[in-house]
Amino acid sequence: MGNRVIVKSLSGVVLWAMLFASQLSQAIHINPNDSGQVLLFPAYTAAEGQSTLLTIVNSKDESKALRVRIMEGVNSKIVLEFNLYLAPYDHWSALIASTEDGAHLGTADFSCTYPGNIGMQKLGSAQFTPLRFEHFAPASDDQVPERVRQGHIEVFEMGVIDSSQTELLAGISRKGKLSNAGCETVAAAWQEGGAFFDEASLSKPSGGLHGTASFIHVADGTNISYNATAVGAFTERVIHTKPGHESPSFVDTNPATATLHSNEGYLSLDFASGLEAASAIFMKPQLSGDYTIENSVNARTRWYLSYPTRRHHVSTTQASAPFTQKIDAELKACESPEYSHFNRESQGVREPALDFIARPKILHDVIGASCTNSSELWFKNKKMGPVSSNIKVAHNNGHLVIDYKRNKENEKKHILKSTAPDAKPLVGLPVIGISTHRYFNGSLNGLLANYAGAMKLIGKPAFKEKDPEPGTCFDPFKGVYPCND
Repeated sequence: MGNRVIVKSLSGVVLWAMLFASQLSQAIHINPNDSGQVLLFPAYTAAEGQSTLLTIVNSKDESKALRVRIMEGVNSKIVLEFNLYLAPYDHWSALIASTEDGAHLGTADFSCTYPGNIGMQKLGSAQFTPLRFEHFAPASDDQVPERVRQGHIEVFEMGVIDSSQTELLAGISRKGKLSNAGCETVAAAWQEGGAFFDEASLSKPSGGLHGTASFIHVADGTNISYNATAVGAFTERVIHTKPGHESPSFVDTNPATATLHSNEGYLSLDFASGLEAASAIFMKPQLSGDYTIENSVNARTRWYLSYPTRRHHVSTTQASAPFTQKIDAELKACESPEYSHFNRESQGVREPALDFIARPKILHDVIGASCTNSSELWFKNKKMGPVSSNIKVAHNNGHLVIDYKRNKENEKKHILKSTAPDAKPLVGLPVIGISTHRYFNGSLNGLLANYAGAMKLIGKPAFKEKDPEPGTCFDPFKGVYPCND
């Protein structure tokens, strides 16, 4: 009996796993294994003495065409864009570092790019490529240095180089090469009548990409690393274009179906557009994580947030769901969520002059966590940059919760509706982020003893929101309570 029960249970698990895998393969989703067709880096920084080391890895036995976009953090204006061609099992890495007039990217990697020689000219001679506004002129040149030093990065797989393209594959291959020799075949393929003008030269994306980013501070002796967020089943078709073309982007998501998952299960929903389906997988009613600013260990915490699809939803003339605010004259579009924080003993925020637990504070004007496409949140006062904000907390350690369910400023709810007639709207905003922690001990016994680390911020699932019982309300400090209290 026991064995039969186990076999039945295992077969059920296998069947569920097969159904789940089939569901994922047909609809855009976040891959918890950090491997996919799209990679999202919520933050890069070349500010405050830091540099960012990027890695992108092709884990499959096939050559791939990728689009790499590096975007500044205020409104996701492109500061460097290029195609990257990775051979089977290829690994590309590059460093973004600060300069007097902004930032630049350099690499000692020989993987092929288009345009060619991005970050490198020849063996042993790194020629850094500057980060600059590609299709946008800021109001003042004074804005350029700070704006290009912080932002976010997206990488889209455009397709797999077909096995019939032997000359092109040989050029992309890095085997036995200690230079970028052969990459001229990529440039030739983009010439009129070249291989890339033949639709059969590529097949649909197959995934298998993963990547990392590391914030390196040489003087402090710290290295903070995190894995890129990976998106699977972005598209079932080839989208191979020259840099400067809007595609591929999340607007091209196909089909317009999203698979959302949590510890409680998964849900597949259809949407009116591919962009809405892409936004759905990042939707979070709440985002939370730890922080520490304890003086005893000289601790510092920063959060880095990114809204991956916001640049497609928001402009100076419109804002589409789930966003509610257009970009204003200060280049901001503040969604004004609320936040609350608790110490290690579950004590919430208390106003100094009042004898009751305070309601969550509004982020608008207090911190800019919702005003720009990327945000850097300091948990201790620091000089403000274009995407940097200060957040004041009453406790030296604990966890903080950002509530995205509505815009507190105008009381508009952040919702995204599926086309399914019986589906409840998703609540929240599409956001991803990491929390970084630094501990500065200075020199101990003649050795530098500083430490640092990073963790992904935790998002509450958007599709498991339960309506309060009739006559009840919810408060993060009090929990569920009668509304007339």
